[in-house]
Amino acid sequence: MKRLIVILVISVASLPVVAQDLIITTNNDTIYCKIIKVGDASIEYQVSAGGVVEQIMMPIGYVAEYRITEQHQNFVQPANIVWSTPQYSKFRWGLGLGYAYRMGKDPEPSGSWSFDELHKGIRNGFSWETELQYYFNQSNGIALHVSGVHCSVSGENIQIPTLGRASTVQIKHRIVFVAPGWTFRHGFNSNNFNIFGTVALGPVFYAESLIPDNITIQATAVSVGLSTGFGGEFVLSPNFAMGMKMGLTQGSTSKFKLPNGQTLEMDDPVSLSSFIFSVYFSFRSK
Repeated sequence: MKRLIVILVISVASLPVVAQDLIITTNNDTIYCKIIKVGDASIEYQVSAGGVVEQIMMPIGYVAEYRITEQHQNFVQPANIVWSTPQYSKFRWGLGLGYAYRMGKDPEPSGSWSFDELHKGIRNGFSWETELQYYFNQSNGIALHVSGVHCSVSGENIQIPTLGRASTVQIKHRIVFVAPGWTFRHGFNSNNFNIFGTVALGPVFYAESLIPDNITIQATAVSVGLSTGFGGEFVLSPNFAMGMKMGLTQGSTSKFKLPNGQTLEMDDPVSLSSFIFSVYFSFRSK
């Protein structure tokens, strides 16, 4: 009996030890596998069960640590065991350029049909945004969001209430939003495609200019607004991605500061909200 145990021990010790990679998840689960690829947004690995090999892709945000081993002469060399933590881009800078649609009700009738029709047309405009992001982990971070909406319309031979008729009239709306916020991202297909988004809360700066015959009359206002934006991007290089983004900036105000220093309070709040659709560029550091 003792001799049989010795033979079994010797036979087991002589079996080759197969090197295995190892993944520890954020839930503290351990996965023995063969790691195929470690990307910026996911890790690909193979597991074998019942002779069937299955290849799985796990979002890198679920990975706490992973180990890649090297097999040498049928046993694992301890010196070749490398423990690693997932790498991700901590700093990102985004730039968006696109179309803006001013939301809200049309202005109340002023008594001048030509002026009211001109004012109703100031819906479509140009949008821009820039965002500096810092990520705490693969999926979540903070951001400083700055964006703007510019709209303008012009007409000729317009009757302006209380001012009279002007040969040329231009109306301009400018909205600037500056705020800190929360940002997130999630990668697909080994980081070839990402979805991302930002939610920010902060001040909205508004300026409305009436320019009859090249004379500028401007009213300004400051309010609090909420900006939300979501999009998708294709990763074209380790440091650059491009995609599309949709966003909504919400806010309103009823108090305006006039050129003479007086404050005008409207009966109904004026909407500062805009829907934005833009081309988005993302630059990343390693």
